Amino acid sequence: MERGTLALRILMVGMFYIMSVTGLLFGQAEESPSGFIRCSTPAPSAAEALQVRNSLDAWLKAHPQGVEAVGDFTIPIAFHVVRHDDGVTGDVPDQMITDQINVLNAAYDGWGYQFSHHSTQRVNNTSWSTHTHGSAAGDAMKQNLAIDPTNVLNFYLCDLGGGLLGYAVFPWSYPESNYRHGVVVLYSSLPGGASAPYDEGDTGTHEVGHYFGLYHTFQGGCAAPGDEVDDTAPEASAAYGCPDGRDTCAGGGPDPIHNFMDYTDDNCMDHFTSGQSDRMQQMMAQYHPSFGGTPCDVTAGFSADVTSGNAPLAVNFTDATTGPVTSWSWDFGDGGSSTAQNPSHTYTGGGTFTVALTSTSASCSDTETKTNYITVTVPNDPPVPVISSPAQGQNFASGATVNFSGSATDPQDGTLNASSFVWSVNGPGVPPNYIFATGVANPSGVPPANGNYTVKLEVEDSQGLAASTTVDFSVGGTPNQPPTAVAGATPTSGTAPLTVNFSSAGSNDSDGSITGYSWNFGDGGSSTAANPSHTYNSAGNYTAVLTVTDNDGATDTDQVTINVTTSGNQPPTAVAGATPTSGTAPLTVNFSSAGSSDPDGTITGYSWDFGDGGNSAAANPSHTYNSQGNYTAVLTVTDNDGATDTDQVTINVSAPANQPPTATINSPANGASYSVGATINYAGTGTDTDGTITGYSWSYNRNGAGPVTFSSSASGSAVGSAPGTYVIVLRVTDNDGATDTDQVTITIGSGKASGRGGIVDGAGSHFTSSLSGYQLGEAYPNPFNPETKFNFSLGANENVTLKVYNAIGQEIRTLIDGVQMNAGVHTMLWNATNNFGESVPSGVYYLRIQAGQWQDIKKLSLLK
Repeated sequence: MERGTLALRILMVGMFYIMSVTGLLFGQAEESPSGFIRCSTPAPSAAEALQVRNSLDAWLKAHPQGVEAVGDFTIPIAFHVVRHDDGVTGDVPDQMITDQINVLNAAYDGWGYQFSHHSTQRVNNTSWSTHTHGSAAGDAMKQNLAIDPTNVLNFYLCDLGGGLLGYAVFPWSYPESNYRHGVVVLYSSLPGGASAPYDEGDTGTHEVGHYFGLYHTFQGGCAAPGDEVDDTAPEASAAYGCPDGRDTCAGGGPDPIHNFMDYTDDNCMDHFTSGQSDRMQQMMAQYHPSFGGTPCDVTAGFSADVTSGNAPLAVNFTDATTGPVTSWSWDFGDGGSSTAQNPSHTYTGGGTFTVALTSTSASCSDTETKTNYITVTVPNDPPVPVISSPAQGQNFASGATVNFSGSATDPQDGTLNASSFVWSVNGPGVPPNYIFATGVANPSGVPPANGNYTVKLEVEDSQGLAASTTVDFSVGGTPNQPPTAVAGATPTSGTAPLTVNFSSAGSNDSDGSITGYSWNFGDGGSSTAANPSHTYNSAGNYTAVLTVTDNDGATDTDQVTINVTTSGNQPPTAVAGATPTSGTAPLTVNFSSAGSSDPDGTITGYSWDFGDGGNSAAANPSHTYNSQGNYTAVLTVTDNDGATDTDQVTINVSAPANQPPTATINSPANGASYSVGATINYAGTGTDTDGTITGYSWSYNRNGAGPVTFSSSASGSAVGSAPGTYVIVLRVTDNDGATDTDQVTITIGSGKASGRGGIVDGAGSHFTSSLSGYQLGEAYPNPFNPETKFNFSLGANENVTLKVYNAIGQEIRTLIDGVQMNAGVHTMLWNATNNFGESVPSGVYYLRIQAGQWQDIKKLSLLK
């Protein structure tokens, strides 16, 4: 039909609804005669099918030109091989995955789509692998494994239960980015699988058709609109096997049993229709626009400088891709790969290899696959036969039996089986090239006459390539004289360990040559050297035997006795270890005597002196050092003969970290309230677990300003000179300089807060209470450093302002700022700081008080 056109068969809509309600239109998954369930992709409900049809009508009206013909769009496939927990059941080789892609590309060739390999992921999860359609396990599998559903087709290979071959999700079921999209097929339905007659990969072809929006060809039976495609004949029900000539709908023509969307065997399916191609592209354009007709801007292509040859075969590949390529991915077909643009690859094994190049741009990928592109031949090397008996030139007595022995190896086959061995001989009394044994490695025989013989061993490898070797021997004549062995040794006695130089000097063969030496030293050691050296480590009498062999295989032996005695006792060796070797007290150290040994006996005693008065007789003791210092721990070991040895290790113990003191304010109580001018008794304590308290310091912050230090005694009394909220802090210092603080919060009086008044220490005894009326007393001490105190008296309740000025009249500190104070005597303190809490320099300062109409000034001298 014309692209963009979809016949809705409107005259049959009424029948469509009737059959939907009666269940005749949307069938359930059926089991095939072979026991498999071909597909469990759920048929849409009547309402769903109508909605899809209406949406397509609206889309076609909005796009009267249909889907632009742009050639094949390449879709990358992410394969998920979901195996059982054993990692074996459900697995498929990479070649089967490549074959599945090839099957899809052949099926969809010319219908708008091609496919490339994106990735292969293997996971072990029996529950996921054996899930049933619609189960929570299947949904969890997809949710965990799906890769970019918008741009990638996710293809799950599972060991589906219940005989199910596969299922898919229609494109309109979820947004194109939803993880549930993709197809699920039985792993053994891939090409070459074990699910005959569904073993050629067309289960995947069928389910991808659903992924593109195709219905089964028997959708709706014989009633319109059937599978929604005009050029597929109606079909009453699913077809199985390959029933040629089947016609189940009167007037509709033969059933489409060869269509990929029927249920027939894989070898019966072979095509889609043009109408199905239109529907696939229309569905993708609506519901999966990422695959909806935009052409890929790259076309993959490549060549190779050589496509056949002997292994190892080096091949240089050249990229021929057109378009804006950003990356290349090569699959050389033998397990090798590359991301280079123009890679080289060496094939080391024989075979025929399919090569694929996937070229990727910023928006898409395209794959060029060349099947059986590289042919590599492994050249066959000839086998190598060896006759080990008789020896070359060996002579045998007349009538003696000759024992033959042979073997063969092959570069390709390894050690050859004797089944291909052929033994033949030439010599007096036998026909030319007389074959006397086949299929055996060790034949024997009696030569019929005296004279010279040549024996030949011929072997053949698995590819029919033969090789042979020969050995000459003689019968009769002068019989071979055996060789004479002469064994010598220097020295022949001594204490262990004793190194002996052995000698075969004097050994000879009167009628030939000595071809082999074999020494047995009598303590398990041996050598094939003519004049070896050997060390005896234990006392004893040893018989060293020399065997010599001549060129005719005759042998002779000789021996020499070696006497090895024990030496005096060897002392043991002490090895002292410790973990850790440094730290702060108390330090627990684990000591070790590992490595201590005795060359000729055993260690029977251990003695540790830890260097601090402690000791132990354990081999691997622990010890705790409680005091600072450098300690030398000495290990003494004693062997079974009373010999000793010592070793030592140094332990460095540092003083423990100082523990800070603890400050506690006993008075005033936290939250206490006082009136302006009231006496505040303060008292605190300091404790130190590992030292003494060396200093106290009291300070306060008033209304967030400060701190102001007002005392360095443990306890005393002070006067609150201004209202406000005070945080009183006690800081104690220990003999190592560590400090701790405690604090309480109190409230003083009510009235106008100055923000710069304070608490004045009232512990001094240098003031008189004889002031009366309005008076400002002298400061004491004066001159002063770092602080001075003074009294003033009021004849009546007054608003008081008390400030400090420098010699040029600049205000330095406000001590009382317009605070209503009671009549009587008041005590104040100035700690030589300004309004910002900063210390002021030495010099002359003036104290000025004003209360009502009365004011007075006193001179202060600060000497630092």
